[in-house]
Amino acid sequence: MGRTGRWWAYQHEDAAPDIMTVAKALGGGVPIGAILAAPRADVFEPGDHGSTFGGGPLACAAAVAVMQAVESEGLVEHAAEVGDYLAESLSALADRGAPIAGCAAGPDAGDRAEPRRSPATSSPPRWTRD
Repeated sequence: MGRTGRWWAYQHEDAAPDIMTVAKALGGGVPIGAILAAPRADVFEPGDHGSTFGGGPLACAAAVAVMQAVESEGLVEHAAEVGDYLAESLSALADRGAPIAGCAAGPDAGDRAEPRRSPATSSPPRWTRD
């Protein structure tokens, strides 16, 4: 939720899900889960779906507080800035010959940057920041 530089990762694509599940980040440490359905996927009736961690007043209050904090503190925009910085930094390292096998810009670029393994060892190089 927000970590890709948009509220939801699908917002980077030219598509929108009919149904989406949300959990861990929604409660900021308080267990909660939710299913979000677009009007075209209006398939749930009250009582169709139950959840151990859904709908209770404490969990819902926590979710509202988390979403308000993410919005008011500009965390989605900050994630976009940090992602851009990461992509630029990894590209600069690759341009200087650093052992980076793959570097992807965009949502969760850090999850898709792969250090190249040295032929002499099976372990990846250590990454440090100047």
